[in-house]
Amino acid sequence: MSRGSEVIMVELHDPNALLRIPKLLKRVLRRRVEAVNEVYAKIAEELDILLIKTREIPNVHDLRNWHIDRMHPGPKGHQLLAREMVEKLRSRGWDLQDPEVMEIQKSSKTAQIKWLLANGLPWFMKRSVDLLPAAIFLMVVEALKILFSIPQSRISTYSPVTEK
Repeated sequence: MSRGSEVIMVELHDPNALLRIPKLLKRVLRRRVEAVNEVYAKIAEELDILLIKTREIPNVHDLRNWHIDRMHPGPKGHQLLAREMVEKLRSRGWDLQDPEVMEIQKSSKTAQIKWLLANGLPWFMKRSVDLLPAAIFLMVVEALKILFSIPQSRISTYSPVTEK
């Protein structure tokens, strides 16, 4: 690394804490998020990279911290992440001030609905071609695993989205 620089990785949060989705899909999603975060932790340790553990941030899953899509941080969520990054950098000897906390104006319900119609719905329709079948497939595999008590080690990690 160059002198005076740091690499910071941000692990995935727990989307199940924000999304209203079927329990089977929550199980699949939890396992996948944990697998990604395990890889992040190994990389961070191996390369001495700072890792922000999002699930350890107090009140991280408060809906006010998230964009309406519930997958990306909103302005308050970005402020939380900035504060965590400053703390991590301080632990490495960086002399930093606390990030400036800006007053955040809450979006009206009308603005949120407009965003969903203009952005969320088109995204969902486009992704329903690949994401929805993959989610259904993964839920069926999960249901079979539960039904037949198949150990995780014997279940293929095949995903119709990633395997072509």
